[in-house]
Amino acid sequence: MKIPYSWLKELVPGLPVVSELEPIFAQLGLPLEGVEEVPAPPAGVLLVAVKAAEAMPGTQLTRLTLDVGEHGEKVIASGAGNAVGLPAGTMLALVSPGTELGGMTYGVRALQGVESWGMAASAKELGLGESSAGLMLFPANTAKPGTPMRELWAADHVLDVEVTPNRADVLSALGLARDLAAFLKLELVQPPAGPQAVGEGEIRVSLPPKGIRIERDPTQKLRFGCDRFVARTVNGLRNGPAPLWMQRRVSLSGMRSIDLIVDTSNYVMLELGQPTALYDRRDVRGDQILVAFGLRQGERVRDLMGGDHEVGPEDLLILDGAQPEVSTVAEAFETAKQPKLGDTVLGIAGIMGGDHGHVRADTTDVVVEVAHFDPVLLRRTSTRLGLK
Repeated sequence: MKIPYSWLKELVPGLPVVSELEPIFAQLGLPLEGVEEVPAPPAGVLLVAVKAAEAMPGTQLTRLTLDVGEHGEKVIASGAGNAVGLPAGTMLALVSPGTELGGMTYGVRALQGVESWGMAASAKELGLGESSAGLMLFPANTAKPGTPMRELWAADHVLDVEVTPNRADVLSALGLARDLAAFLKLELVQPPAGPQAVGEGEIRVSLPPKGIRIERDPTQKLRFGCDRFVARTVNGLRNGPAPLWMQRRVSLSGMRSIDLIVDTSNYVMLELGQPTALYDRRDVRGDQILVAFGLRQGERVRDLMGGDHEVGPEDLLILDGAQPEVSTVAEAFETAKQPKLGDTVLGIAGIMGGDHGHVRADTTDVVVEVAHFDPVLLRRTSTRLGLK
């Protein structure tokens, strides 16, 4: 498990310096597999604001007009897919002319008739993450345009902690900090609680046929499939880039920053050790969710990463409310009007979300799922499908 030292230090303010931690972790039964020193971006990498994003006719490039603070207004040409149609105010990381990065010194260069002032960069190009799929983007007003990224994305150390299967309690920043604080007799600072949910929510999860129906394994080889499943709607969201501080922690913890909604789910898992699944409410038909084993061998399900998987009666699935109101899942799948299973699957329980139901750029309402599934079942399905 990877965890940035700065995050642990925030939760345990009295934590010793990095060089003194290895014997402490060893005594806790959590040996460090390694400590990586992650430098801050070079001084010439600036946080800048988009003023306009215009497609360049006859090319696959986008002309970006940027507010670069004291450097004034500058123009660059970018071939990144997510540069297209960027809203004004969106902030991005710009490698300004004269900056050396990755053994290359950047300058002003002509691209399809545009004098491009430096380069807008991806996380991988900046050495801040593994994603090279698009530009690093941040919310409007993250900082004053022209602010050096190193002031916001400071150097850090990432601890790679070896966690054995019996220590799931430390598979999170808070869990690890709790162990360290208790062992060292130091104060533990709890993360802020955040907003509290009100009302009952619109997703009914308790009474069949509305809401959740939990089916027993038809093969009777397992004790249960799911013994606890709760869900709640969160409405009126505006998706976009996650805050810089959140992207930093998610990236340093070894995950790829996606967008505000997905990063929030991943952040909760990294901070508290509580996995969640988020579905676009538009795809949760009837505001109803069904937890059931696949009924036919050979059904194919596409996951949110584009992978195609064959599932069967031994795999627990999360389905939307497209099923008719019948007494058993078996009856539903025998009904002629029943959609193909793959068109109703929101996720492979506890392992991977489905393409159906995944969060998109225009998602405004989500269903948040927190559940407990049979760990033996999950391990079998995970191994068979090659998914973690």
